[in-house]
Amino acid sequence: MEWGAETKTIKAGKGDVVILLPLDGKEVMINDEILELEVPAKLVNGRTLVPLRFVSEALGCDVHWDASVSLVRITYNSKVLDLPPLPPNEQIPVVLDLTKIPKGQGEITITHGQYLFP
Repeated sequence: MEWGAETKTIKAGKGDVVILLPLDGKEVMINDEILELEVPAKLVNGRTLVPLRFVSEALGCDVHWDASVSLVRITYNSKVLDLPPLPPNEQIPVVLDLTKIPKGQGEITITHGQYLFP
């Protein structure tokens, strides 16, 4: 995962997939295709919030929402990550290596029911 300070754009990738995700923008580029996001990436308290479902699915993960227990389940190559909701103002760092980002592991923090990538 890389940060382009000049363009305020997050660059993430896995294999042949490259995602360019601008802050506060509704358009994202995956390889050469431009897609529209429902919710843009945002900077909050020095951390970047990204649409977790969109990024996970773009990188080849399966994402499932279980409304009966308010649980997000992300699956990649038989690895499973369950992300339960948290009470407001509580944070838990979570290491997310499902995407196998070349420069190391992606880390997210869960707060206010949203998932944050530093």
